Amino acid sequence: MILEMKSGFHVVSFTYDGDSVGDGFWEFSRLSPKWLEFGRQHLLQYGMTFDTQLDRNLSHVRVKLTSSSGAGIMTIFVAGKVLKSYLLLGGSNDHADAEMAVMFVESLRKSKPVIEAAASQKPFDRVLHTSERPVLVTTIWPSDTPKSDYDLASEIGLYIAAVFFAECSATANN
Repeated sequence: MILEMKSGFHVVSFTYDGDSVGDGFWEFSRLSPKWLEFGRQHLLQYGMTFDTQLDRNLSHVRVKLTSSSGAGIMTIFVAGKVLKSYLLLGGSNDHADAEMAVMFVESLRKSKPVIEAAASQKPFDRVLHTSERPVLVTTIWPSDTPKSDYDLASEIGLYIAAVFFAECSATANN
């Protein structure tokens, strides 16, 4: 199913002050089948909008996804702390993508860390002008959390996004 859509998805990363720190492209063929299955099972069980604590070895991780029409906002918490925020734009509905992007950026701009750290008058403005689809926009939040927890949050976000994009593409093609 995943290979029925584009060969992968774009990723654009930001720090919490709104500065873009990199972008790239993730090929589906480079992703772990085990972790893709993890993401697939999670979306099958909870749907495209959820707020869940993961189980077993990942019980300290909470994932919240709100989505509509192939666009979504996801937050990953580890040990109760927000570590990563994501914007997922699938490209199947331009209006939904634009609305979700504006909601994401406005939410970030109103947060205390962004207000205190932003050097720009319009932090995260690049998000509103990113035309690549599908695209995963990532934001890292400040915390005294170990790097291993940030890495875990990044991996979970990447794989849930990959499956989200595949599911949205499959739905749009039906």
